Amino acid sequence: MLFMKNRKIVLAPISDCTGCGACEDICPTRSIKLQIENSLHSYPFIDIDTCIACEKCINICPSITENKGGGTKHEQAFFAAWHKDSREKQGATSGAIGTALALKSLQEGYYVCGAMFNPRWELHHQISKDPEVIEKFKGSKYLQSNVLGIYNKIKQIIYQGNKVLFFGTPCQTEAIRKFIPENKSDSLLTCEIICHGVNSPLVWSDYINWLENKHSSRLKSYNFRSKKAGWGQLRVEYAFANNHTNDVPAYKNLFHYWFGLHLILRESCFNCRYRQEQRGSDFTIGDFWGIAKLIPELNTREGISVLVCSTPKGEEFISKLDTIEKIAVEAKVAVPVLKGFIKNKDTFYSAEIERMKQFENDYLKFSFNRMVKLYRNPGVLDHIFAALRSRSHI
Repeated sequence: MLFMKNRKIVLAPISDCTGCGACEDICPTRSIKLQIENSLHSYPFIDIDTCIACEKCINICPSITENKGGGTKHEQAFFAAWHKDSREKQGATSGAIGTALALKSLQEGYYVCGAMFNPRWELHHQISKDPEVIEKFKGSKYLQSNVLGIYNKIKQIIYQGNKVLFFGTPCQTEAIRKFIPENKSDSLLTCEIICHGVNSPLVWSDYINWLENKHSSRLKSYNFRSKKAGWGQLRVEYAFANNHTNDVPAYKNLFHYWFGLHLILRESCFNCRYRQEQRGSDFTIGDFWGIAKLIPELNTREGISVLVCSTPKGEEFISKLDTIEKIAVEAKVAVPVLKGFIKNKDTFYSAEIERMKQFENDYLKFSFNRMVKLYRNPGVLDHIFAALRSRSHI
C-alpha cells in the first residue's frame, strides 16, 4: 500500500497480481512500470513522485475489481471442434480453432491481436491484418507475453471505427474488456485460452541462452507441443541453425518439466479467479482432452479443440464460420473432463506455492547451470509419480 497526497493507492498484492499490464497502460502520467525485481516475474512499481492518485490503475485492475463476466447470464454453448483443413491442424496445438477464428475475422475486416515471438525469442502481443504475421500467433506458448501498449493500441483502433479480435489468457482478455467502454464493446471480440498458468519470461530467456550455448548454435524454431507422434503425446520439438533437432517427451524437456511441476508459475495462477464455468470472453478455446470419454468413435489423432461460446455476439460469429466441424456437447458432461477449465476446489496449493517460492529463491541465488542440476529432469519412475500427482492439480 502506498500513500500519496493523503490518498491510498492500492494495487493487487503479489499473491493476486496477474501481470496483465493494464495498470501500466492506463496510467496517464506513466508512473507505473512492470519490472522484475527480486523475483522471476514482473510486478507494477509506482513512481510516487509523478503519480497523481487518479486511481485509474485501481479501476482497471482485473485482480481488484469485479470480473465483467461474473454477472453474465447467457447460456454457454460447448462444442468439440476442429478445422476442416488437415494442414491447418498440423501447425496448431489442437484442432486449429484459433486459426479458423483469426482467418474468419480477417475476412470480416477485423484486426487480430495475439502473441508471437520476436527474433530474440521474447513473447509479445502484436496487432495486425497481415496473414503472415497472424500465422505466427499459432500454437501454445507456455509463458507470459509482454502486452505493453497493446490495450491502448486496441482502444485507438476501435475508436477509429475498426473491429478487433483479441487472443489472450483469461486475465488479459478481462483487462482489454475493461479497457474498452461499453458503448464500443461491439467492436471487440475476445477469445481466451484455457490457461494452466503463465511461466516466467526471465527463466525462458535464460533457458534459451542455455540451449544455444549447449548446442553451439542459434535457436531457429521451438514447438511447445509437437504432434509428430499424434495429438495425445506431449512432446517438445526444437531446431537450431546448425540443423540439429530435438524431439522429446515433455518430461524430458527442462522448461516443460519445470512448468509441469509449477515451479515457474506466477503465484496468482495457483488461485486463478477466472477458472470458473461462466466465462466473460466471447470464446474460450483449448485442448478437449476428455473428448474420447464422451465421443469414443471420434478420430482425435490430429487434435480436437473445445470451443465455448459465452455471449450472443460470439455465437453469431460462430454461425458464420464454415471452415470448422463442430459437435455440440452438454456443459454438464464437458466441464468435468476439461482439464484446467474450472478450479479443482479439492486441491490445496499451499505446499506447491512454498515449493515454487523455494525454487525462486534458489534461482535468484544460483547460476542456471546449477539449477539444472538441482532441479534435474526425472527418470521414468519419477515421471510416472509426478504424472499421478499432477492429475488433481492445475
